[in-house]
Amino acid sequence: MSEGKIVFSGIANASGLKVYSSDVPSVNSVIQALVQSIDFQIDQKRSFGAAPQTKNHTIQYLVDNEVAFISAATPDFPHRICFKFLQDISSEYKSIGDINSSSSQRPLQAFLKKKMVHYSTDTSVDQIRHLNSQVSEVKNIMHSNIESVLARGDSLESIVTKAEQLEDKSVVFHKRAKKLKCAMLRENIKMCILLVAIITCVLLVLAGGLSGLIYFLVK
Repeated sequence: MSEGKIVFSGIANASGLKVYSSDVPSVNSVIQALVQSIDFQIDQKRSFGAAPQTKNHTIQYLVDNEVAFISAATPDFPHRICFKFLQDISSEYKSIGDINSSSSQRPLQAFLKKKMVHYSTDTSVDQIRHLNSQVSEVKNIMHSNIESVLARGDSLESIVTKAEQLEDKSVVFHKRAKKLKCAMLRENIKMCILLVAIITCVLLVLAGGLSGLIYFLVK
């Protein structure tokens, strides 16, 4: 992954850090100290930039209904994804277990770890990150195509020439198609005129014959 990752996630209340999952043990003591300073009576969210005091990791926390949800990430990991991550675990953790129950510790730790991996590796959780990933993929494809062209010995000049030739052929094709369309239109008009003339002649013959018959009968 090119944009860092979440290395710590935890859930705490006024009595302390209740459950957590950590990939960087040195951050644990920093989080423990931070929990002591959080006001759990106020719903809030805060973030801290990477610094020596935070073991060169960013820290974010979200307080909701007297429960704090805390994360730590590498400096190059976006804060917005961390807060999205915290919002997600705050809405789902109760379905996994009770943070005050010892029997819920392992399921909650596994839940936090799974969410950490998901938000760290799946670019679809963040639209901007997803678009950056798509741009990188397109750039890699373009570089690969250019390398393939150069490997075949085609110069940029020959590529441009081929493109111009294709464009010229396209223009000629459109001109021929237009001429063919006009020619077909003229043929259709001729056929219509010929058909009208034939029908007129037939009608005249029929009219002449009918007039002769009437004259013969009257006479």
